[in-house]
Amino acid sequence: MRNKFTSLNVLKQRYPRLAPFYTQSWVYSAITAYYSQQNRFAELEFSDVESELVIHDHALDKEFLPDAKYYGLVFEGHLDYWAKEPIPKGSVVISGHQHFNQTDNYTSLGFDYWDVRTYNEFSSTPLYYELNHGSVSEAEYDAVIPTGFKRYHRITFLEELGKNQQNLTIVTDDRQQALNTDLRFTPLGIEVYLNKVGLKTYQSYQSSPSFYNSNYSSIDRWPHKRMHSIARVNVVLETTVNDTVDPYTTEKTWKVLAQHRPFIVYGDTKILKKLQAQGFQTFGQYCDESYDAIVNPKAKAQGAIRALHQLVDACKKYPDEIDRICKHNQELFFNQQRHTDNLATFGKRILEIVK
Repeated sequence: MRNKFTSLNVLKQRYPRLAPFYTQSWVYSAITAYYSQQNRFAELEFSDVESELVIHDHALDKEFLPDAKYYGLVFEGHLDYWAKEPIPKGSVVISGHQHFNQTDNYTSLGFDYWDVRTYNEFSSTPLYYELNHGSVSEAEYDAVIPTGFKRYHRITFLEELGKNQQNLTIVTDDRQQALNTDLRFTPLGIEVYLNKVGLKTYQSYQSSPSFYNSNYSSIDRWPHKRMHSIARVNVVLETTVNDTVDPYTTEKTWKVLAQHRPFIVYGDTKILKKLQAQGFQTFGQYCDESYDAIVNPKAKAQGAIRALHQLVDACKKYPDEIDRICKHNQELFFNQQRHTDNLATFGKRILEIVK
């Protein structure tokens, strides 16, 4: 029966090496969202009833298993970015970015994991005012650029920015060396930023024990308000710069939407188009966003940097208009219906391929 699934606790007992069923739990969340959306929640059962929907996390197994049908690594994006082994014919692969592709050999689908995850972490009622709600007119500097892990395209962007920095005041973290600036996170007292949420193994040097769970790092509960609000424009250096119809959006992009700031996103082609399709507003009336369609990383960086200069100037000239766009984006990001519908769409697709 398509409405009966084996509970996670039973699966953990039967397949101990696959615990903690990370992708499986998100697939179940999506199926639940779909049944709820259709007013059929009462029909859904999670019990010890046998179900073939057992998802083998590639991150745990490090290989595709010959006897498995469903595979997942929910927080990664494009298949060619993380799937190094040949994908078995007839299998289903689930990843952490929104797409649905069918080939002669396998089916690949996913949802925007970091969108939902960032929403879950940042929608804490006690920490509502730890999100930025301030105007761009209150910002001290022009741009903030958290660099994340070292990747070739990010270095390319920083090097190109160094050639065309002009009079921009740029705040960035201590790990990058490509861009010359004295405005670093540590001297400014900004918390070290790993670009992730929910990482148990990373301890912030300024964090205190979370009152939610004394054994859990509080870094995921801190929305990095000052880091985002300190500058007029937030620059997002995304994980990939692929030429694709399915742009990969990570927490780096979603955090900025949550933080009431204008942005430049240096990522996959048409990533701004993807945001616009979901109802978010970008800043094309104030800067040239044609860089969004550029494939070559260096040329894309050059275009994004020109747009950065234009957007910084616009923040100084039209702060109220910029703020209205930022408020719209923040409210839309925290719209629960948006997240529920997106997750339900993913659940519907899962049910369509479970035979």
